[in-house]
Amino acid sequence: MHEKSILRILTYLLYGLVYTSGQASNNENPNVVLIMMDDLNDCVGFLGGHPQTLTPNMDALAEKGVIFTNAHSNAPVCAPSRSSMFTGIYPHVSENYGFAKWYHNDVLSNCKSLAYYMRENGYSTYGTGKLMHHKVKTEWTQYGISNYFGPLAYNGVKAV
Repeated sequence: MHEKSILRILTYLLYGLVYTSGQASNNENPNVVLIMMDDLNDCVGFLGGHPQTLTPNMDALAEKGVIFTNAHSNAPVCAPSRSSMFTGIYPHVSENYGFAKWYHNDVLSNCKSLAYYMRENGYSTYGTGKLMHHKVKTEWTQYGISNYFGPLAYNGVKAV
């Protein structure tokens, strides 16, 4: 009787080890690539395209990923729309309606972004361009092209 109890316990332990070892390999973070573009229309190939527009790399990436074909913006201006996407806070709540830097906004300066949470959960985060109109070291593992690549229509700087 005692041997059966020990055998039963060992069986449960063995089952638990096999089960959890299989689970550990399934808990790896999946790769996530988030591409945000301003003013992208449907001329690219994977969105129906225009016969003269060739976008083979974007088409190949879209074929292997997820495409949002019915996306809506929280704001008609790029910066508030992106800040809403990255924080989950509506522009009418943050009162972020223009191009001001996020850290100048009382609501947004006290919140954590999607990039921050991804990095805190073991992801390497890479940003480039004007995602947040500023770089914050806690957001990105690495940042590519400067957030200021000008010109903006209103500042009179020559094109790069």
